[in-house]
Amino acid sequence: MKLKVVCKKVYDYIRYDLKEIAFPSSLPDPPHIKKRLKLTCHERYLRNETNEKEPSVLEDLAVAARGGMETLRPALQKVYMTRAYAYKDALKSFIEGYQDGVQQVMGKTEDKKNEQEADLTRKST
Repeated sequence: MKLKVVCKKVYDYIRYDLKEIAFPSSLPDPPHIKKRLKLTCHERYLRNETNEKEPSVLEDLAVAARGGMETLRPALQKVYMTRAYAYKDALKSFIEGYQDGVQQVMGKTEDKKNEQEADLTRKST
């Protein structure tokens, strides 16, 4: 009975946990983040004249999937690179905010120490 439980736990570890450690699944993009494509001046000029909407990511993938693997691969790479940039930007902003918070806390503790030292010198005189 115990051997069966141990085998089941090892199997579950290999199937779920080890796979997640080796190849972590990505988090979905937040709904408010939309990356814009970088356009040349000529493309911007043409785009202001036509007033056409950009196709969505799903539409791009659907068109690429109809074209076969040769067209699907660049479209998927574009999606993953967009997500990677979004995660990189989010992580960078989180780190900056965290460092600012740490600096504020450290500044408050230094101010308290200075006040305590000033109070001690006043009391001793």
